[in-house]
Amino acid sequence: MDYFNYFYINYFTLATSLNLLFLLLCSVFLLVLPNKSKATWYLGIALLMPTISAVGYVVSQGFYHPYAVYGRLIVLIFILFQQIALLQFIFHFPDLKTPRLSKDIFYIQTGIVVLFSFALIWEGFNSEAFYDFDGHYYEFDMPFLYKMNSYIALFCILITITFNLWKISISPKDKKLGLILILIGIMVAFLAPGIGNLLNKLGLVSRYAFIGTVCFSYLIGFFLIMTAYINNTKDKTTFMFKIVGISFLTFMLIYNALSYFIMNKFDEVYDNLLNEKLSMIVNTQKKTHDLRYVIEYIPETNEYQFLFNPNNYHLEQKNYKQELNNAFVLQNLSEVTETLGKKEWIKKISNISIQDNEYLKGYIGYLLIYLNSLPNDKKLSGEEISSYLLSKHTFFYHNYNKIKLIPDKNFRNELKKYLSETEPNFQVFRKTILNHLYSSKQEDKSLKEEVLLYLSNMRELHHRRYRRDISQKEDFVSFFYFIPEQGKIYDVGFSYLEYRQYAHDIGEVLMYIVLFAIVITIFGIPLFLYGALLQPLKVLVTGIRNVRKGDLDVVVPIKVEDEIGFLSKSFNEMVVSIKESKIKLQEYSNQLEDMVEERTKELRLSLQEVRNLKHQQDGDYFLTTLLLKPLTANKANSDKIKIDFFIKQKKEFQFNKRNAEIGGDICISHSIQLRGKNYIVFLNADAMGKSIQGAGGVLVLGAVFQSIIQRTSTYKSQSDVSPEKWIKMAFKEMHKIFESFDGSMLISLIFGLVEEETAFVYYINAEHPWLILYRDGVADFIEKDLQFWKLGTPSLEQDLFISTFQMMPGDLLVMGSDGKDDLVVEKEKNKNRVINEEQTLFLKRVEETKGSLNHIFEVITGKYEIMDDFSLLSIRYLEPIKSHSNGKMPEEGKVQASIKLAKTALKQNNIKEVTRILENTYIQFPNNQTIARSLIKSYIKQRNYQKATELGKTYLFKNENDTEMMLKTSICMKILHEFGDAIELAERIKLREPKNITNLLHLAEMHLQTKNYIRASKLIQKVLQINPYNDKAKELQKSLPRV
Repeated sequence: MDYFNYFYINYFTLATSLNLLFLLLCSVFLLVLPNKSKATWYLGIALLMPTISAVGYVVSQGFYHPYAVYGRLIVLIFILFQQIALLQFIFHFPDLKTPRLSKDIFYIQTGIVVLFSFALIWEGFNSEAFYDFDGHYYEFDMPFLYKMNSYIALFCILITITFNLWKISISPKDKKLGLILILIGIMVAFLAPGIGNLLNKLGLVSRYAFIGTVCFSYLIGFFLIMTAYINNTKDKTTFMFKIVGISFLTFMLIYNALSYFIMNKFDEVYDNLLNEKLSMIVNTQKKTHDLRYVIEYIPETNEYQFLFNPNNYHLEQKNYKQELNNAFVLQNLSEVTETLGKKEWIKKISNISIQDNEYLKGYIGYLLIYLNSLPNDKKLSGEEISSYLLSKHTFFYHNYNKIKLIPDKNFRNELKKYLSETEPNFQVFRKTILNHLYSSKQEDKSLKEEVLLYLSNMRELHHRRYRRDISQKEDFVSFFYFIPEQGKIYDVGFSYLEYRQYAHDIGEVLMYIVLFAIVITIFGIPLFLYGALLQPLKVLVTGIRNVRKGDLDVVVPIKVEDEIGFLSKSFNEMVVSIKESKIKLQEYSNQLEDMVEERTKELRLSLQEVRNLKHQQDGDYFLTTLLLKPLTANKANSDKIKIDFFIKQKKEFQFNKRNAEIGGDICISHSIQLRGKNYIVFLNADAMGKSIQGAGGVLVLGAVFQSIIQRTSTYKSQSDVSPEKWIKMAFKEMHKIFESFDGSMLISLIFGLVEEETAFVYYINAEHPWLILYRDGVADFIEKDLQFWKLGTPSLEQDLFISTFQMMPGDLLVMGSDGKDDLVVEKEKNKNRVINEEQTLFLKRVEETKGSLNHIFEVITGKYEIMDDFSLLSIRYLEPIKSHSNGKMPEEGKVQASIKLAKTALKQNNIKEVTRILENTYIQFPNNQTIARSLIKSYIKQRNYQKATELGKTYLFKNENDTEMMLKTSICMKILHEFGDAIELAERIKLREPKNITNLLHLAEMHLQTKNYIRASKLIQKVLQINPYNDKAKELQKSLPRV
């Protein structure tokens, strides 16, 4: 049997053939590339799979034979295999990041697709095939597997898009654009056809529109993928393919659109020709060569007969009768020329004279609902009524297809479920169909055929319809003809094969045109470009190669004065210029030896001078380091507080074979006494400038600071001060010294005191890196804000205050210069350095080394490069944690019992009893802070300020960190008119807490009483700056004498 006798070209065949040719060309190009990468291989396979699918499309759409249905299996199976190859291409392009994941997904995806393919093949060979006239192809009756195929394909597409997005997110910037283009290409190639397929199945778009969408989307989508790939791949490709490819694609897109409109137009011409023959065939009984039957039908009496049926064809009576009834109703409505009112139309439609009108109830009910919704005075013509029905064709056809897609098995229940979910506009059809379900005894396929009759096509007479002989001997193209005077409607059938042959003749011409155009594109364009572009470029490349070999006598001939001619001319001029330069260079090299010898002699003399100067400079450096050495001393002696230094200056030098280093970092510590108590003085500073400049700054700082230490140790007046006042005086003295440099010498520092007995820390931070506390294995900053500008900053107008911190046994305080943070984290390829910007990096190093300064330096220099002088100073509280000994327990028990008794007495407002209990307990435990604090408060409640003051002085000597009790004691002293001591305590509090309004007002009152009005005025102004609405401050301000 010659199967090609059954092959007929139509638009579907032509459009898919264009896709086939484009995809085949791209696939062959990729698969024949030498030394191709895996990405190229997978993309070639991803293009070959839809090529095979397109062959399946051509077979199923072109062959008018039942065996052509197996082409559908090819389409469905190879589309899924394409998704496997496409996903692997995404994994491998531009390079493979996750080989294990890629392999696992490949095996899983392939396994699922292979199993499903076997299921498709098995079901296909065991299913019935039917002819879909809308698409002109044979189709399998297996809706469930079709639905599963759509779900698997959609799932594969979504996976591919997901991994493409992931690949974009992890790829470098120069690769992102290519991957984004591939993503757009995938979405265009697959999502648009997927949506088109769904809309076609639901009857919302025609098969023509769907196939056109598929072909356009595939061409554009895969061209984007190919463009992105070729522009980013490392495989060897040619720009000739790019030129031919874009030309070929442009032609394909234009020709596809042109074919669509041409074939559609000739379809319309065919319909018009046959409609024109109907009057002649019905009225004169004249027969044409393609006429197959004529049926006469009278709807009013339900009588029908074959007027012409030479081959004794048998048609499905219900189907064509219902379509004839629908067309009869529609034509009758449009024949009403006068405009009728709402009620007249309702009466006319309700009394339609059709004997067998069961399957018209849905349409009639739909029209009646429409008419009832209109205003009572609304008038309509028959043309308007029929136009309204025709405008709802898509809505009716959509529901028709939805019901048609319901599987035959268990159709009754599935249909009820569907009807319960339909929209309100379908209500009249839902009611009609449900009534039929209750009355019909049919099931499954027979019941579906009955239900679909309720939604039979409601189309015009001239609309093309299709018929099939029950014995499947022949198919027909059918048109209706109506004689209103006789109430007769005719179904006239023509040969379907004649229609396919008519379309084939046009399609054949278009196919020859496209094949000719492809030959011209593939062979003609390269031939033209070879003479116009490739040959001149080849000559130019040959000239470049000869120049690389050293032949400077090359001259590239210029045949045409175009862009290539311009390049050739420029190349020739460049070669001449190089040749002239080479001659001059040779002449210059002949004289070079003498010039080099003379220049070398000059360089030797210059080098000797530099060495002499450097020796003098290193001598100055060495002298400076000798001066600095005694100033940088750790002279703190304590059993409870341990001070450690680490200093590494950036500048290293050698003088008289001695290695040394110089820089602007310094650490100092000493032991001193203030008012009979032992303190450790500490200082860590960083002077502005590198090497000698920084060293000069710390030399001045060290000398001044050592002078302050010596005066404190020598003169009682210098040591008989509070720690806060001592720090304040030292800071001001150092600042004034550096202020005299007019900003050319600035110092950042942390310095302060540690009380040996309690490990209470007083300090000032002048724009130095924040102080770090290492406690229980965790390092963190104890500061959050900038306190003071650097020493020597001109016009430094800041309120001086002292920061305090209470250390716990085992605590470690670490301070250091900014050299510990200014680190080179890495060096980029362009030699730019990446500087550390992470504040917590040093904290991690402290935790990692448990606070060992030497180890910290080793870890940092092992991982990073230091850029500046590096200095660290640590303060460790060595006092062991006191255990709960047996002797301690009774004291705590008695103290708690006393406190409990005192609280009971206080609730009874018996202050004397409270005082008695606390005094007795204090005699037993004079060092207990809780009892001492409670007793002081008790004295104050009794207004026994004398005892409160005496006990407060004793308590503060042991517990200087208690600022609250310091304020209470100062207030008691003020009441007793001990203004000197009271002012001193209040000034100490001000240095600790400069914004404590209670203390500021208290201090201002005392200065008023001692007639120090200037100081009092400043304090009141400060309160008003903090709180402009403070009534107490305003009252004190009024009491100031007018100057």
